[in-house]
Amino acid sequence: MQEDKVILVLLNFMGGRTLALKVIPVVVFALSAIPLPSFLETSIINGLTNLVVESSGKIFQLLGKQVDVVGGVIQYYGTKVEVTEGCSGIQSFQSLVMVSLYFGEFFRLRIPHRFFIIATACVVSIVVNIGRAVWLAQVRFTRGEEAFNGIHDQVGHIAFVVGSLIIFVLSHMFVFTGRKKTAIRQIRHTQKER
Repeated sequence: MQEDKVILVLLNFMGGRTLALKVIPVVVFALSAIPLPSFLETSIINGLTNLVVESSGKIFQLLGKQVDVVGGVIQYYGTKVEVTEGCSGIQSFQSLVMVSLYFGEFFRLRIPHRFFIIATACVVSIVVNIGRAVWLAQVRFTRGEEAFNGIHDQVGHIAFVVGSLIIFVLSHMFVFTGRKKTAIRQIRHTQKER
């Protein structure tokens, strides 16, 4: 993580504090694409996997399906669905954080709004991944392994698009409310001048 400090010091030296502050969002965006340290990534993957499996099991029980949850496996009358590292949600988590950083910069959101969008992206990634796991497990339980394998990747793409759209709409709402407040201020200012 020393690279980010070196980059900011160099930018500060080359163009001053103003340039360094302007490129911070770009540096943070680039750093978000770098894999996390393995101990941290492993911890996040294990936490996400447990959360996805436990939540999926509870959703199935709410829907009246008596599933068994053992470790990273959801079982229904002998049919097993294993949530592995690739299905833990780490990729959607990282991708949606990158999407939130992108929209924050694209829409030039204020710093508090950017942090809110990033936090929302974390929650949205977990929710859409749980939905993805429930959908795929339901297909596996009702239509078999071939149908499960046939839609596995498409469901992941759908989950990413849904998550990205949620973040886009939320980001756009911040832009709209910011413009509305600016317009109201301008109207009040012109009324005071009269």
